[in-house]
Amino acid sequence: MSADSRPRLWRRAFLLLCGLLFVAQWLGYRGYFLDDAFITFRYARNLADGLGPVFNAGEAVEGYTTFLWMLVCSVPFVLFDSARALVAIKALGLLLGLVVLWRASTFPGPTGDARPRLLVLLLAASPVFVLNCGDGLETPLFALLMLEFARAVVGDRTFAGGLLAGGLLAALVLTRPEALPLLAAAPAAVALGLGAARPLGGWARGLALAAVVPVALHAAWRFAYYGVLAPNTYYAKATGSLAVRLQAGFADVGAFLAGRGGPVPVELWLALLLAVTGTVVALRSRDAQVRVWHLVLWLGIASRVAFDVWSGSEWMGVYRFLAPALPLLVVLADEGWRSVERTRLLRPRLARAACAAALVVAVSFGILGHTARVKTSAAYRRGLERAHVALGEWLRERYPGDSWVALGDCGAVPFYSQLRTIDLWGLVDATVARLPGEYGHRPGTADYALGRRPELFVLFTPVPIEEREPGLAVRGVSSFDSALLEHPEFRREYRFVREFAFRPQLPSVPGYYLAVFERVAAGSRESPGASSSRSVEPPRRGKRASSV
Repeated sequence: MSADSRPRLWRRAFLLLCGLLFVAQWLGYRGYFLDDAFITFRYARNLADGLGPVFNAGEAVEGYTTFLWMLVCSVPFVLFDSARALVAIKALGLLLGLVVLWRASTFPGPTGDARPRLLVLLLAASPVFVLNCGDGLETPLFALLMLEFARAVVGDRTFAGGLLAGGLLAALVLTRPEALPLLAAAPAAVALGLGAARPLGGWARGLALAAVVPVALHAAWRFAYYGVLAPNTYYAKATGSLAVRLQAGFADVGAFLAGRGGPVPVELWLALLLAVTGTVVALRSRDAQVRVWHLVLWLGIASRVAFDVWSGSEWMGVYRFLAPALPLLVVLADEGWRSVERTRLLRPRLARAACAAALVVAVSFGILGHTARVKTSAAYRRGLERAHVALGEWLRERYPGDSWVALGDCGAVPFYSQLRTIDLWGLVDATVARLPGEYGHRPGTADYALGRRPELFVLFTPVPIEEREPGLAVRGVSSFDSALLEHPEFRREYRFVREFAFRPQLPSVPGYYLAVFERVAAGSRESPGASSSRSVEPPRRGKRASSV
């Protein structure tokens, strides 16, 4: 073996180790899907079946936020049945995560030179990154596109380089629309770093051309097909109080840094410390390209933090708005360690030993965090299968396909039931999304849903109805659940049929029950659990509704 080939072999072995660590952790989430992922899957399946990108056949409502991921997910539904399509989508998340690791490990340095990124091991050990590659959502695709966009922006600054960066930016925007501000922010960061060192004319024109044309064509198609300029999810989630969203967003960033739900994220704090150190050193450099390199990567990180704060954080998932920033942070951290080495504060051998020790500690804490996340996700998966999936399959077997069901959890239940759906949260319902109020707390939701006269309601309650005496008060969890239980028309026309337990009630923990109510004239066959069908009294004012 030649001396030149030995380092290359070691780098490949190290990258293989990172991949094996990532796969070993990812396998803990192999049966895990977020309920929200099934919203995109239903759109993708309807598109594959020739119904178009719709949630309910004949209703043009853009209840997904990720156009490109929806298109990607439609391919498995064209090729396979639903069960195999879900397996294929799951495998795609694994593959995308591995590609992100590979591309992060080969990210060029500030001067364009190729260098191995050994600290990519921190990314492979990150429980947040691994989990977000296994929940069925678009996060690993977005993370890969964000990494490649940064690579293109710090790379060739010709017209062709601008076209490449613009094409990647267009893909970013079509994956998640909040990436659009990068169209102005990225050239501004480059210009700030370069100063008067180099003109950006050709590169900037290429970027604008390649980014604006696809995004504009998609916007025109959206308006022609859906009749709006923004996804319905924007009207559902981002039209309430900005102060409420900002408070929730800052709390989410704080929880991310503190490692809520697991041990302290040492791997995250080590990466932050090294990344900041490297950037402080770089900003003193007279090399404009070095400044640009750092500014562009920090811009990508800042864009994710800013959106997480502005949007009030993700409603479902584990820091999935922040996860795409992790590959960029790890690249910055690796460069920061190189800066520390160049300062010669430590002898080379001592520096390498310190780096190895820090990596071992950080990876160990990452694995501990992964263990905690696996337990939580496994409980979630069992609950989803026990309640949402089982309910969806039960509805499909019992009710005709043209029946309407109104509910708040509009992921797995509509996907497996294949019934027409009224979304009480408003993600896939344009009317609910535009009612005044906050997301999930919009007055008028109950009246609107009852006016549609669905055959079924599925309400979220914290206590089991089946185990309670007739006439005993029951309340809902969401405001529309409670409003429906109190509504005279609902009490008159709907009867309790059956419930499915996502999480049983415990003395110190409220339960999570999906209670099925059927319009009195809607059922044509006796159902399992129908023997306990009865009306349910709403909470009486001034009296305690339940023991929760």
